[in-house]
Amino acid sequence: LCQQQTKPLLIVTATVEEATRWALQLQSMSWRGYLYQPLDTFPYEPAQIDLETAWTRIEILAELLAKPQPNLAIATTINALQPHLPSTQVFQKHSIYLNIGDSQSVKLLAVALARLGYEEVKEVKESKQWSRKGFSFEVFPVNRNLPVRLSCNRGTVEKIREFDPTNPKSFTDLSSIAIAPVDLHEFVAHKATLLNYLPKNFIVAIDEPEQCQSYSDRWYEAADELYQNQSQADTPKLHWEFAKCVTEAKKFQMLQLSERSLKPKANIFDFASASIPIVPHQFDQIADLIREYLKSEYQ
Repeated sequence: LCQQQTKPLLIVTATVEEATRWALQLQSMSWRGYLYQPLDTFPYEPAQIDLETAWTRIEILAELLAKPQPNLAIATTINALQPHLPSTQVFQKHSIYLNIGDSQSVKLLAVALARLGYEEVKEVKESKQWSRKGFSFEVFPVNRNLPVRLSCNRGTVEKIREFDPTNPKSFTDLSSIAIAPVDLHEFVAHKATLLNYLPKNFIVAIDEPEQCQSYSDRWYEAADELYQNQSQADTPKLHWEFAKCVTEAKKFQMLQLSERSLKPKANIFDFASASIPIVPHQFDQIADLIREYLKSEYQ
């Protein structure tokens, strides 16, 4: 459906495991599939930033704000629909995202790198450094394993290449680059959801809404208990009920995906997608479980 309409896709699941499965499946179907993991902590707890996860989120968010391609697909959990991000205005102020062909002033790029906390040096050797050579920039973003070289001509980005400082002849051409700030403090905010970053042409699909609601309800109860125990009376409420998350999702073209249950017949019964406490090859235990199920369901 998304491919026919040439629209990008957001898949919302109950758990990270399900979101990971979706991301891998989408990648195997020639989508540019990404796994977006929101923060695991509650909005009223001190944030413990996992740098790898944070940098991946920044790259995804930067692309979303820079007119993503139709074959983009993002898999995430229902928590991504909770407020956990800075506003899009704050995000754009504290990050850089460049595509080949973008208009970019050399002076403004230098100012932006300084604002993000990068150190200007003569030769880039370590993370958090940048240098300028004529109309070319070399930057070692904190969110990448290797530095990149940005070649500009007449205010336009012509080439983006990732290179190895120990081997100048080794490089990889890139079509875009996201540069995260050195200090991620500005990104620890709870004012916006992932939906606030999506272009209006996105299709949002909620996988197994009942499972999503069950997980979301439990998360909401725990978050609400923390909120009620806050010592500061003026603390804003930063957690939403599942119904509000769905209401926000309905601002986009939305789908709900559910596996249909088989109607009971002679030798057919449905375990749905619930896990069972059996490890592979324990056939006796599985047989006992099936017999108990049949006895309770059809007696």
